[in-house]
Amino acid sequence: MVNAAELFRDAQDKPVCIALVGAGQFGATLAAQAPRLPGVTIAAVCDVDAEKAARLAPEGATVLTDAMEVAGLDADVVVEATGHPETAAAVAEAAIAAGKHVVMATKEAEVAVGPMLAHLAAEAGVVYTLADGDQPSLLVGLVERARLLGLEVVMAGKSGEHDMVWNAEDELLTHLVTGHPYYLAAGFGDLWSGDRDAVRERAATVYGAPLRTPSDLTEMAVVANHTGLGFDAEELHAPIARWPELANLFRPRDAGGLLRKTGVVDMVTCLRRPDEASLAGGVFVVVRCDDAETWDMLAEKGIPVSDCGGYGVLVNPVHLLGLEAMASILQAVRLRLPTGARAPEPRIDMVARATRHLGPGHDLAMGGHHHDIDGVEPLLVDAGPIGDGRPLPFTMVANSRLTREIRPGTVLTAGMVEEPAESVLWRLRGQQDALFH
Repeated sequence: MVNAAELFRDAQDKPVCIALVGAGQFGATLAAQAPRLPGVTIAAVCDVDAEKAARLAPEGATVLTDAMEVAGLDADVVVEATGHPETAAAVAEAAIAAGKHVVMATKEAEVAVGPMLAHLAAEAGVVYTLADGDQPSLLVGLVERARLLGLEVVMAGKSGEHDMVWNAEDELLTHLVTGHPYYLAAGFGDLWSGDRDAVRERAATVYGAPLRTPSDLTEMAVVANHTGLGFDAEELHAPIARWPELANLFRPRDAGGLLRKTGVVDMVTCLRRPDEASLAGGVFVVVRCDDAETWDMLAEKGIPVSDCGGYGVLVNPVHLLGLEAMASILQAVRLRLPTGARAPEPRIDMVARATRHLGPGHDLAMGGHHHDIDGVEPLLVDAGPIGDGRPLPFTMVANSRLTREIRPGTVLTAGMVEEPAESVLWRLRGQQDALFH
């Protein structure tokens, strides 16, 4: 972890000039934070909605609607936060070619071509990095911290965005933010404190609750590519679980847990009482160590440890979007260091599997907060080149059109969709496949 004083020591001599692409919540929180930091200015804000961009832009800053103009600006670093994979890939490539650092908050581009963009940045002598404030970067940092301390990372994960809050008096399970109740089968309260099998039963008692989304799997694939971790289940285990249960759940099966193998990524939907601390949006690692004195110390300090004493949970309970992104920006510009791996490798792809019959010409439009695609679901596979009938990454399936009939359960490949003309995302993925595979 970099000392904050080191980042600001040369603030007067090393000003940081930012070009922000994307005026959503991430961009808005970054724009609000930048004026508070010495030596930091936002030179430009770009968004397809000119009014949104203008609202975020400080006095004197350039307001743009064409993201491709950003590379030509006089800025040190481009922050890409559009959430649009094609735009993000094109902006990042152009910025790197223009000698600018890139902070990538659009995980939908990172998951498909991040390793290639990092390679191009290294060749150009600039930094390409994940963005603190988003869960992937924060989880990569927590994994690195655990490894630095000599702890074995059994599993690295995130909490879904919204806790499930259980009120035992009313026997009511509600959504953390909206307060809307979930539909429950009888007996959920009996599963409050349970072992592995009881936790598995929880999911069967909750109706209509999305326990995993494309965004969740995207983020865990990004973490795997930056840490070398793998995956244990193609859709992730994603249990509904309480914070103190994590050390018991995410351990090997022969030790009473869920995992068939260790060194993996996964996620959890956090279950808690109204008076308990939230883990919504947080990240955590389950670590193992054979030192009994260490585990006794952790337990004494209130760290959740397994009942067998060999596994513990280290947690960062929040992610604060653009508020935290400045750490990645300053580190990239002033120290020339990424928050994430220097050279990530494509280890995992998130791909798309049809959930129903889809006909030729069907538009696979991506939309919604979690970037869903109607008619398909995400799953994780080992990364590989997209040719020769291999699966096509989910974010490359997005916004394409089917060329043939697809049956339920079919994993989509490049030959099943129309390749978009002059796509930077597709071209970069081809270059990445040639470089790594």
